[in-house]
Order: sequence, then C-alpha cells, then structure tokens
Amino acid sequence: MICGKAYKMLGILKRLAHDFKLGLSLKILFCSLVRPILEYGAVLWNPHTASNSRQLEMVQRKFFSFAGFILNIHHQPHDYVPVSEFLNIDTLSNRSITLGFKFLNGLIS
Repeated sequence: MICGKAYKMLGILKRLAHDFKLGLSLKILFCSLVRPILEYGAVLWNPHTASNSRQLEMVQRKFFSFAGFILNIHHQPHDYVPVSEFLNIDTLSNRSITLGFKFLNGLIS
C-alpha cells in the first residue's frame, strides 16, 4: 500500500522533471513528494522484515536510476551510491535508524 502510493508519486515526479538538469531540483521534488510517504510513521512501524525494507528501498533506487539518467551520472548497473552521494540523500534504512534515535532521545529528555 505504501509502496504503491510512493510509486504513483514517483511517476508524477518523473513526468514533471524529465527536462530538469539540476540535481537540487530533483532532490527537492523527491524529498517533498515521495520520501514523506516512505517515512510516514516509520518510527512506529519500522519495517520488521527484510522484504518490506527492500520494497521501500526499491522505490528510492528507482528514483536514483531516473536521477542518474537525467543528470548523466555514470555508475555501474544497480550501484546507485554515486547518485546518492551526488544528491546527498541517505538510504531509508539509515534515516529510519536516525529518526528512531531522535525519537528515543526526545522521550528520554
């Protein structure tokens, strides 16, 4: 359900941004349209299985593939680290861990 909604927003992003040439504009669109869907309530329902986590990461990898093509960033097939580093976007699993720590710190403080 979450991945389906995120894929729909990613499709909208792709249609809107197919002529964009600035990485910052693509990053802003992704971080404002797609990533909130993927991270909504992640502190409470953090994906417990590897397959759920993989499905969420797949949406982000689809965006990295699109951004790498649009921005002409050369990378090995299925290796999106250069694109994520260029756009300065962390993986969803790392962000989930960080958000969990921030949430726990807020509860303790």
